[in-house]
Amino acid sequence: MKCIVRDDARGIDVVNALQIHSKKRKEVREMKTFKAIVLVFALVMVVTAGINLATVHKATVTVNAGSGFVFEGCWAYFPAGPCYDIYQDALGNYWICSKCGQTKNPGPKVCRIISELTLSRGYWCS
Repeated sequence: MKCIVRDDARGIDVVNALQIHSKKRKEVREMKTFKAIVLVFALVMVVTAGINLATVHKATVTVNAGSGFVFEGCWAYFPAGPCYDIYQDALGNYWICSKCGQTKNPGPKVCRIISELTLSRGYWCS
């Protein structure tokens, strides 16, 4: 036999009110958990993108513009692009230059060294 407590002053079924309150609290907890998961996912994506961008740095190796830059292809940080020209110099360093097809004279003045690790994490354009 279920005991139902009634508040005579307002005519509210206290047991039902507690069940409704408990259900709403559970829904709020689930929503907070979902928001936390989405926030963590977004932070991981931002940090990952930041790490990829941070590995591109200014050139510190002295290379003459005419010293054998070889075009390797077009490459992008993200699948949606934009794509950039990638060259390799005589010393084996990789260089990221202007947008694909727009690099006229590759060299330290118009290009930056990019690591092989960063290239392996990006996308080669077709």
